[in-house]
Amino acid sequence: MRPDGIPPKNTDEQQREVWGLSRGEALRTPNFYIITAGLTSLSMLVTTLHVYFKGILTDHGLDAQTATLMFTVTGITAAISMPIVGQMLDKFRTDWMFCGGLLVMVASLISVTLVDGVPSAIVFAVIFGINNGVTMTFFGFLWPRFFGRKHLGSIQGIGQMVGIVGASIGALPYAIAYDIDWNIDSALRMFAILPLVCAGIALFLREPEQSPGRGIRDR
Repeated sequence: MRPDGIPPKNTDEQQREVWGLSRGEALRTPNFYIITAGLTSLSMLVTTLHVYFKGILTDHGLDAQTATLMFTVTGITAAISMPIVGQMLDKFRTDWMFCGGLLVMVASLISVTLVDGVPSAIVFAVIFGINNGVTMTFFGFLWPRFFGRKHLGSIQGIGQMVGIVGASIGALPYAIAYDIDWNIDSALRMFAILPLVCAGIALFLREPEQSPGRGIRDR
């Protein structure tokens, strides 16, 4: 920045143009659908565990007060994990991080079925807290990371819409399983297949051809 009326010197560094794919370009890339699928599965299943958190834990033998207290453990863990996850996203390959975050979702769904007392409930609550921190950080990071900032609003708008739809319907499969008296633990373990598949697909994320960071962040 220079005072008004003073022309810039020839040696002043020119501002770089903000990079970003258009919405149409983004929709033609595999990355868009890989990210959308992964984030949708996260929003669906995180919502499922939030909605039925207390009920699942009481079904596993915890009293209602202790089950509710696990929310506090989850919330504190999520708050602590978010800046750590953010630093890891800056340091490590994004495809590996996305895969790892989806595997944390798998761990949440499996660990809740293994709760048989307070210690195992705390383990689940901590894993689920990390799961929440990962999910919230991913939603803010992945879109500009792969599609830039120039047309971020239109791209992220579509992605967020899909995520909200996923969250809206996320609790329905569990509710159906409950209504038909299906084994709930078996249902939760089956739900874990979705993020597990998405974790494998996440490894196919690649740096966009036009990205100024290509060749650096994919190492």
